[in-house]
Amino acid sequence: MLQVLSEHGLAPELSEAEQDEFVRQLLALTGTRAILEDTLPAVIGSGESPVGGCKKSLIGAENDFVLLQVWQVDAACVEQLQQRQQEVRQAKNKGVVLSLLGGSGADPAAAAAFAAVIQEMALPVVVLVDHMTSGSAEVLAGQLRQNGALLIGEKTHGLPGPVKVVTLQGGHRLLVPAAETAEKAAPMLQPDLLLSKDEMSGPHDIPPSWLAQAMDFLAAVNALE
Repeated sequence: MLQVLSEHGLAPELSEAEQDEFVRQLLALTGTRAILEDTLPAVIGSGESPVGGCKKSLIGAENDFVLLQVWQVDAACVEQLQQRQQEVRQAKNKGVVLSLLGGSGADPAAAAAFAAVIQEMALPVVVLVDHMTSGSAEVLAGQLRQNGALLIGEKTHGLPGPVKVVTLQGGHRLLVPAAETAEKAAPMLQPDLLLSKDEMSGPHDIPPSWLAQAMDFLAAVNALE
């Protein structure tokens, strides 16, 4: 559309960044279930994330909370979690912060298996999501919420199933639901605590204020027990 308008002198010449913003605004205006690819960590599909599937670390003043950062929800990530399950369940650990920021995946079965392992840990859970959380990661967030986890962050995009990449005439690449799942697209997940990213960060980076609120919630839950 932008290219046609420009060709007829109906739109000013825009920079690449301005063109990207135009596409984003058009997607938002039309309610299209698609994500502009340059906002994604990688093309979401059955392949592995270039930065690895997941990572575990200890956070908090006394290292008593577990942070799990997951970029690709797949069988390999579930296996990693199962191997570290005993570490996470140590008596000292008082809760889990699961970051699905920029998370993806194309394996709903892996999402169910991951959720089951988390539930077995019997620890309070806070899940971080954003507008780039999609695919199996979005499925996982929804399942954990049903199991009692708190969701904080931004609305997800409502792309929980298989996706494909569509290249527009102007060169923009969009992530959209696969044809066989387009009619089954789920609604966006509305976080229990809606936050915005004020800080400039990468697709998987956690805003410090989000992490602080997640730990405050887990601390409050532990204080009530």
